[in-house]
Amino acid sequence: MKRTQVLAKIMLAVGLCTGTVSVLSCGKQDVAAQVQAVPAPFPSVSIVKVGGVDTLKITYNSITKTYPASYFVSTILDYPCNDLSAPPVAKKLFGQLIVAAKVNTLPGLPTSGHVAVGVNFSYCALSSFSAGFILKPSPTGNHQFKLLQVPKAHTVAPVPTTPPQSTYAVDSIKSFAFTSVGKLMMNLTNPSGSTGFYVFKLPPVPASPMGGFQSCINQVNAGGPIC
Repeated sequence: MKRTQVLAKIMLAVGLCTGTVSVLSCGKQDVAAQVQAVPAPFPSVSIVKVGGVDTLKITYNSITKTYPASYFVSTILDYPCNDLSAPPVAKKLFGQLIVAAKVNTLPGLPTSGHVAVGVNFSYCALSSFSAGFILKPSPTGNHQFKLLQVPKAHTVAPVPTTPPQSTYAVDSIKSFAFTSVGKLMMNLTNPSGSTGFYVFKLPPVPASPMGGFQSCINQVNAGGPIC
């Protein structure tokens, strides 16, 4: 039985509509409108070029939204490229490239359907300055984005909480993976060729409403570890 027919039977049973399964009257709304309100299980996500600009394209519940790389904004707390002879400073940066996007297609989790997005903000001093975001999809297209904040590499510094939308930079983001135990793995590489993972706990922790940093794991040390 098609989903439309199942939904029609339910509406008739609970008194929301009158008529028959094939001809349904629901006041000002018909069954087609009711079915359209039910979101698809997972969004469709791709990285495309629009006018030469990296753009995240998301289709969910028959609504398509696009987000250029510059939509993603973060204050990078250890940015050295204003003056390479001076200590790093905090600098608000806008995304230049969208380097990775991954939908959580694991069913039955609070974060099923969420999307992880990797954004590169700058490349200087032989290093990438990147950050990750987690997207909570909305059937109306009003998707919520949350910055995945991380501590300063190779230190015991806490995850930053101020200023808003601030984080220490990560190296080049290669990919993401969601796990069945509610974690997100951010796969990284650095200029020396080392690889590793940042691990985020999903569902959320109080300090970070849509994803909290948990740990860093070195995978291959080729001269300068990720962690």
